[in-house]
Amino acid sequence: MLYVYVTFAPNGTVEITEQTENKIQFIVKNFYPPLRQSLEVFNVTFEEYLKFFDFPISKLAEYMGSTYTQKDTDGNLIVTIEKK
Repeated sequence: MLYVYVTFAPNGTVEITEQTENKIQFIVKNFYPPLRQSLEVFNVTFEEYLKFFDFPISKLAEYMGSTYTQKDTDGNLIVTIEKK
């Protein structure tokens, strides 16, 4: 998952803010600005895109006995993956 976010932030940063044996949390700064701009063309908000992106990842995490959450704060994306 971390690799996916690194590719979506080529001019930004992905920083691990918390890591334990059962949990990892990282912040993605400058999440691919061209994506935000192109969503307008399709009449999709960034929040809608995040919901779309969240669904399959959450299901995969659930299948693997984990939880996945993402939160957009001030243009940064905070992602948490945790074992149940």
